[in-house]
Amino acid sequence: MLGIPEALASAIVLAWLSLALAPWLGGYELGPIKIPALGESTKKWLRFVGPIGVVVCSAGFLKVWEVNPISQGVNSAGPLEATDATDDYRSGKPKVFNEMEMRALKELFGDSHWDGGAHWGNVTFDSRGVEAKFTNESGASPGSLRLAAALPGTVPVLIGEWQQDDGQKGRALVLLPPSSNRRTLRVFWGPAFRVESEWIRMDKLTRDGE
Repeated sequence: MLGIPEALASAIVLAWLSLALAPWLGGYELGPIKIPALGESTKKWLRFVGPIGVVVCSAGFLKVWEVNPISQGVNSAGPLEATDATDDYRSGKPKVFNEMEMRALKELFGDSHWDGGAHWGNVTFDSRGVEAKFTNESGASPGSLRLAAALPGTVPVLIGEWQQDDGQKGRALVLLPPSSNRRTLRVFWGPAFRVESEWIRMDKLTRDGE
């Protein structure tokens, strides 16, 4: 729940487990757990505190609430440039598109048209596949989206900045589809990137069933 690495979290739980067993099995070893031999006053205290610590630390592994791993720690305010596409992402500093990635963007998004749903309307990318225009929902101001960088890691996530003609702006995260399904995109935006939209490709690529 707190984003602590699993190896460290497991070590913390084992440490508390060894303390919880110390009042009864002090000095023994149970597999990877070495139980310390402690004084009587400490044992008396650990009879109550030890089990509580084990339960509390173990509860951290429970999925109490859903956390979007691609949106943790991302600030949605301020300008976004391809050369310094923010330096405060929890998963590491994003990297600017290289030549190979630019070619991939062109292949995937170049001159493509998408149905962005109620919040985005019709979305049309330029020939490079980097910038797009969107019509927005009925009665709202249209605008543009510029892809700027990619988050490091195994999940293919692009970082972009959107701006409406009325001056409103923010950031968006675009989760790339697998190669077997290039007709849908998941786009996260809004406060803490908790708003999700699904884009459906509407151009020739979709109609041909590719």
